[in-house]
Amino acid sequence: MLLGPQNGRRTIGFPRKASRLKHADELDKLVGSWTSDQIAEDAMHLLQQAGISAGVVQTGKDMAEDDLHLRERGIFQPVPDAGGVMRTIERAPYKLTLTPGEVTKGAPEFGADQDFVLREILGVSDEELAEMAIAGAFD
Repeated sequence: MLLGPQNGRRTIGFPRKASRLKHADELDKLVGSWTSDQIAEDAMHLLQQAGISAGVVQTGKDMAEDDLHLRERGIFQPVPDAGGVMRTIERAPYKLTLTPGEVTKGAPEFGADQDFVLREILGVSDEELAEMAIAGAFD
């Protein structure tokens, strides 16, 4: 049994959805107790070997640094940000043969284009920009 004996007795389990719903709190405690002593990847492999769909919950950092499958698929790539510092970003989630696409630089810094947008596109005057700045619009 994957979870092992509970309180010195073999547990029968919850073979049907209705029984799992009825005993959800108990089931949550059992699973929580078991997973708290496991390394996430080890637990995932044990569950998968037992025929249970399972995967670890990963942060973006985990995926970019540790996920071999994503690395092999080339999901992440380094690009320079506006200051020239290399950052890891996610590529497009698809690959096209004729037009594969490429990201060559990171996104602009927050507010980097605000002068252009406000002055050139929206036609905001110098006086209006000064008023906006005094009001804290750009803080």
